[in-house]
Amino acid sequence: MAFRDLTEHSAVLDAMAEANRVGEAAFLQKYGFQPSRRFRIAHDGATYPSKALLAAAHGYQLPDAGPLRTGDFSGGRDTIAKARALGFDVVDVDGSTDELGVALARFMRLFIEARSAAFSHDHPAFEALHACATLIESLLPTQLAGAEVRPSVGRGNWASVPWIAVLHPSVTDSTQHGVYPVLLFREDMQAVEVTIAQGVTDLKEALGRRQAVQELHRRAEMLREHLQDLEAAGFAPSSAYELGRSQLGRDYVESTVIHRPFEIDDLAESDVSDNVSALLRAYGSLLVSGRLSFDEPTPTTQSPHALMIYVDQGDNTNFETGGADGWWGWKESPTGLEALRPGDLVAFGRGFTGGSPRVDPPTWQQQRLREVVVGRVVTTPERTDQLVMPDEITGEASYPWKLRFERLGSVADVSLRPDDRLSIWATEGLRRSAIAHGIGLLAPVAGSPLLEEFMDRGTSPVTSSPAAVAAVGNAFLEAVEAAGLRFRSSDVIAFVAAMLAKPFAILTGQSGSGKTQLAKGLGEWFGADARGRPRYLSVPVRPDWTGPEYLFGYPDALRSSADGEVWAVPGPLEFMLRASREPDAPYLLLLDEMNLAHVERYFADFLSGVESGDPVLPELHHRDGRWLATGSAQRLPLPRNLFVVGTVNVDETTYLFSPKVLDRAFTFEFRTAADELDPTLRKPFPTAPADADTTRLFAYVAADDAWQHQHPHPERDALVADLQELHGLLSPSGSDFGHRVFYESLRYASVLGAMGVADRWDVIDSIVLTKLLPKMHGTRSRVEKPLRALREFAQGVPDDQAPRMPLSAAKLDRMLEVLAEAQFVSFTE
Repeated sequence: MAFRDLTEHSAVLDAMAEANRVGEAAFLQKYGFQPSRRFRIAHDGATYPSKALLAAAHGYQLPDAGPLRTGDFSGGRDTIAKARALGFDVVDVDGSTDELGVALARFMRLFIEARSAAFSHDHPAFEALHACATLIESLLPTQLAGAEVRPSVGRGNWASVPWIAVLHPSVTDSTQHGVYPVLLFREDMQAVEVTIAQGVTDLKEALGRRQAVQELHRRAEMLREHLQDLEAAGFAPSSAYELGRSQLGRDYVESTVIHRPFEIDDLAESDVSDNVSALLRAYGSLLVSGRLSFDEPTPTTQSPHALMIYVDQGDNTNFETGGADGWWGWKESPTGLEALRPGDLVAFGRGFTGGSPRVDPPTWQQQRLREVVVGRVVTTPERTDQLVMPDEITGEASYPWKLRFERLGSVADVSLRPDDRLSIWATEGLRRSAIAHGIGLLAPVAGSPLLEEFMDRGTSPVTSSPAAVAAVGNAFLEAVEAAGLRFRSSDVIAFVAAMLAKPFAILTGQSGSGKTQLAKGLGEWFGADARGRPRYLSVPVRPDWTGPEYLFGYPDALRSSADGEVWAVPGPLEFMLRASREPDAPYLLLLDEMNLAHVERYFADFLSGVESGDPVLPELHHRDGRWLATGSAQRLPLPRNLFVVGTVNVDETTYLFSPKVLDRAFTFEFRTAADELDPTLRKPFPTAPADADTTRLFAYVAADDAWQHQHPHPERDALVADLQELHGLLSPSGSDFGHRVFYESLRYASVLGAMGVADRWDVIDSIVLTKLLPKMHGTRSRVEKPLRALREFAQGVPDDQAPRMPLSAAKLDRMLEVLAEAQFVSFTE
């Protein structure tokens, strides 16, 4: 569903007819839009609200997709351009502007610039937000006399979601508790939500996040019963909207009682001042009637804890080895950890910026930590004789009491100011741990955004049903379309299904057809790790790559010393090591222009490791600016969450792939038809990251070797017979395939089936095109017979009818034509 899909003049006429029939007020209320106070569409002597009219017209032209919503497209110039493109005049009926709307839009545009600069109260965005607060203060009704209008752009760092709250002293003096009106700015600064919301922090500290969210929802439902006038005026009595990906943003949404969005492009000509006034009056009525007081809830379950441990310089070696493998130990049985349970967190802080970490609380809170590493407790401290720390292995010390944890990720440059990223209990736990030489103290997870974000990761079981896999495919397809990438939806679904079936794909075709953009889009969709580093790396292949060291590094003998073997680590190796340390999230490595060098020379280790699962990655740790091999010089298998895509262009400077490479990949060819050349095409946007549950499911299914057995394609038996027939057709020429291709084809079919490709011939068509034809290259005497046999198989019906496998048939026709002219052909043209 996209604004660009609206193309029919008649659909707008149908929308006009409805507006004439029901009246403008009812028309706007039905579709959820505000009046167009300035720009309106003119026709036959009447004018119509421009944005609402085009949204309704979308539903008339595309009834299955339905009308657009206010957030699906921008007003202003885009709406005017679309109306004129459809053959309608747009008139400026009223040049008046909303003063508050102008001020809010100004702040939002300034804040976009501010985020690229260091935090400062002198930045114009800071003053712009205070100007907005002053305007809101002038709108306060008499019931809210004495209320404070408090704006915030962040403390020490720019906020992900700035806000302007109205705090009445009889209800609350803080945004951490109580109910209050607040304007919440979306993270991308494209909209502001006018809301009544609730403080989250105190509830989370008392109950834990899950129970706190339930209590917030319960209170919101009680208040909505008394806000029906706002609902009739266009406010939504729900929390069904998004502010962004940050934990604070998600908490603000969960706390919402009622809200109404205003887009940045519409603010100047909107009635946002009237809406803020109406919301403040409604809140004043709640205050006067005494409905803003709630009993404090009693926790029904144990709140989660985090074991806070400071790692001093003397403990770094143990942490880089045992800690990296999910172990931590004590010489004596640790005390005070009785409340720690499996599933709780452990947080290791290190790199205190103030020198010695053994300082008083005020000094500690003025500094930062270089890194906080967070894990999930698997087993609480218990006695074991297993030796994992270097000190134990050399006999210098013994740590018989050990905790086992699953490493979740890390965050760099963490402020120790309470309630910034960590609560006062968490920051104090780290300080006291530093004084006690790393003993470790418990703190509640609630109240620390950094810890809460990790607590929410991976807590729900992965549901890998066909419906869930279909949702993954559709989510990526929607992200591709939203980014402005132009691909046939069937090609996008086939590509994402292939990546789930086998994490190695080759993209070939016309230069400029978008193959690199599609791979890049998948990588951007995978998002970023806890430190904000993208889970996507593009590496341009160079013609001088002659060995595996360009991907897998090598020992640097000149830098090695008694400290250990030092490695030269190229970007791809560092990226793969990152992937191995975050197994629940997908990582994509893009090898651009993959065939500029002999692939078999630099890629042999990967090809071997991806099939056998044998260890090929050196197990390295980064310490003091160097990459060091572990004492046992272990190697790791390729991460199951690593996806590799190679792009290919064919000319006199490139090399052909051997069957060894093609046999291990899905190969896709992208070509642009003449009728697909669109003069309105614009440079695509970055693909929006998927949510954590979606990416976790992607990695899970890709690593589940039994998924296709549990969820076979509906026509699996017929597909098996078709593949066996194809094997028989190709055997006489030696072009047949083995168990690997057969297994991967059935796995690919199962994923395609989950994503809605139910027709058997559509599936076989895609298998032939991506797994069998790419290996077909050679002279006419060698490949003409198998190509003609495949063409006959693809036809499968009388020649005067369309072939049952149209994609393969079209490709085979091109290959046979080239073969007749040049006496040689390959899949990559």
